[in-house]
Amino acid sequence: MLDIKEIKVLNSKNCTCGHEFSLADVKGIERLQDAHGFYGNLVKNYSIAICPKCKKQTILLLKQTGQTWKIMNTAQVPVTQKTRTENKEENIKPQEFICPVCKKICKNKIGLNAHMKTHND
Repeated sequence: MLDIKEIKVLNSKNCTCGHEFSLADVKGIERLQDAHGFYGNLVKNYSIAICPKCKKQTILLLKQTGQTWKIMNTAQVPVTQKTRTENKEENIKPQEFICPVCKKICKNKIGLNAHMKTHND
C-alpha cells in the first residue's frame, strides 16, 4: 500500500515528458493506505504506471465512476519507499530458538520450552 503522505502530487494528467496518461496505462489497481483519500474522499485507489515515452514510473490517482475508473491526477513515485522496503527485508530475520542439548531449531520460545521437556524424561 502507498502512504499518501509520502507522494508529491503533480496536478496534471500528463507525465513530465508530455505523455498524457489514459486508462490503457492502468495495469493494477491498489488501495491508498489512508482511508480518507484525496479530493474529499473521491480518490481512494491508485495504479503505478510506466510512461511509454520516457519509461518513468508515475502514480495515477484514480476515482471509480460506475464500473470504470477516471484518472484524477498523477504523482511522483517516492524514492524513500523503495529504500525502506529494502532495509526492512534486510533487518527482519526470523528469530530462531536453538535447543542447547540437540541443536534442534524451534520457531518460538514456547516450542523450545516444550521440546526441552523431552530431554528431562
